Amino acid sequence: MNERLRILKMVEEGKISADKAAELLKALEQNAEKKPVARKKKWLRIYVESRDDNERVNIKIPISMIKLAKHFMKDVQVGSKNVDIDELLKQIEEGEELISVESDEELVKIWVE
Repeated sequence: MNERLRILKMVEEGKISADKAAELLKALEQNAEKKPVARKKKWLRIYVESRDDNERVNIKIPISMIKLAKHFMKDVQVGSKNVDIDELLKQIEEGEELISVESDEELVKIWVE
């Protein structure tokens, strides 16, 4: 039985007053109006698969570690490019899958969860 019917049943049985029931029903409506909180992303996942030699790399990095790193450095070198940590964190907050590259030789996916 849902909460509204339970409250009405309690009034019918004389267990609570109509005023108390109105108060409880109002509280139920206010709780129903609150939007659910989105689950916060906690992990940066990196998956690389080499199809030539069937090697796989699966990395799971806590996002809190990336946030901590930004206090010590502004950017990080990835290959021949500098990656701005603030920009990386912005991208993490905005999306689920950040990178997905597939070729005959390799599969690379980077996402947050």
